[in-house]
Amino acid sequence: MNKLSKQGQSIRGIARKLGISRQSVRKYMNGTPKYKAPVQDSFNNYLKINRETIKELFFEMNGHCVPLLRKLRESYDGSANLRGLQIFCRQFRRELKKVDNHHFHASGFTY
Repeated sequence: MNKLSKQGQSIRGIARKLGISRQSVRKYMNGTPKYKAPVQDSFNNYLKINRETIKELFFEMNGHCVPLLRKLRESYDGSANLRGLQIFCRQFRRELKKVDNHHFHASGFTY
């Protein structure tokens, strides 16, 4: 953006070329801080990195995300939200249902 400005491009011209608003061009030209990854992205990265551990905890907690989130907050310093965790854990639900379908009856037979 600064390069375009030094080449003599107007704010309107820069905005058109980059496909952003003129106000955004002004903000960046005035030294607004660089792009910061949304908080949710860092939580999603944490979930991906710790996938196997989260999967084990998910099964231990019988597929309940609220206690799992409490447990994760003990080791994760950032902002963690329930909906993001629920979406991430969808991939484990089918596997959890397979395990749950093998209940044992008191007589020793499965049903």
